[in-house]
Amino acid sequence: MLSSATLIVLLCLAVTAVNSIVCPKLGSAANFVIVAYSGVTNTGHSAITGNIAVYPITSVTGIPAGAMTGETQLGTAIAAQALADETSAYNYSKSVPYTADLTGMDLANRTLAPGVYKFNETAKISTGGILTLNGAGIYIFQVGSAITTGAGAQIVVTGGAEPGCIFWQVDYSVTHGASSTFLGNILAFASVTFGSGVTYQGSIYVQTGDVTLIDDAITSQASCNLC
Repeated sequence: MLSSATLIVLLCLAVTAVNSIVCPKLGSAANFVIVAYSGVTNTGHSAITGNIAVYPITSVTGIPAGAMTGETQLGTAIAAQALADETSAYNYSKSVPYTADLTGMDLANRTLAPGVYKFNETAKISTGGILTLNGAGIYIFQVGSAITTGAGAQIVVTGGAEPGCIFWQVDYSVTHGASSTFLGNILAFASVTFGSGVTYQGSIYVQTGDVTLIDDAITSQASCNLC
């Protein structure tokens, strides 16, 4: 049985390990709410607060006048640099040693502290479920396949947690169910697809594919103050 002194030392080591997590550096990608390789497609009346960069395929369709507050960089050197910087952040996030393996676990109705969480396969928040991120610090989720959120699923932050300090590194794709709420910076390899009426606070970065929106609200967030 562990003594009280030993337990305190172990707890201190665990806290130190979490606090020592280095934030992924987004570089120039932090200036954009969406960076995509092959385009952005919208259906309906999505509202986008922030800038968009697409490189090298310069396809942005279906975004009505007045639906976007920022500027668009299509096929420019600025867009190319943003794509390169998001790729660096993706590679770094994938390489960080994890603090907990949550493979096979549903994130619905769980509360997590700052840390690096690994999923060998798909990560999900089931329909109507709530994931609570509690505490100031860096959150990195390493997902070996895809992220799916069910209809009405939510992420909420408490105790000083901030959307800008949450990073989702995804080896394949992200799919958000209708009327769900999602927070953080998505670093996806393949694609990000939104159902109807999704509320998203953060930035979306896609290395090799596109972003699809349907009547969604996408709002950029301040960069993590711990980066």
